[in-house]
Amino acid sequence: MWISKKENIDMVRQIEVGLVEMDNQSSKLLQHVNTNLHHLAELMDNPFAYDSNKFRTEHQQIEDDLASFVKSFRKNRKAVFSITEHVIDAEEMVRRLNLIPK
Repeated sequence: MWISKKENIDMVRQIEVGLVEMDNQSSKLLQHVNTNLHHLAELMDNPFAYDSNKFRTEHQQIEDDLASFVKSFRKNRKAVFSITEHVIDAEEMVRRLNLIPK
């Protein structure tokens, strides 16, 4: 779809920035989960090799981060749908006025 209005282009760029941020947040969360899984395996192999209280603290932080990620993801998804709907409606109006050929 061709986007003719600058404001619509700016909105689409905002979507892109949000998606890049979500991708970075997802990568960091995945690294933390992998680290936590490794620590859990160490704790299972040798209960004295790793401090279980520290593991619980890490696990709680991952749960909090995951909840935050889900909230951000849902907010971002809602914004994507809202902006997409706005852009499609605005561009369709321009097409109907025959300013842009089909």
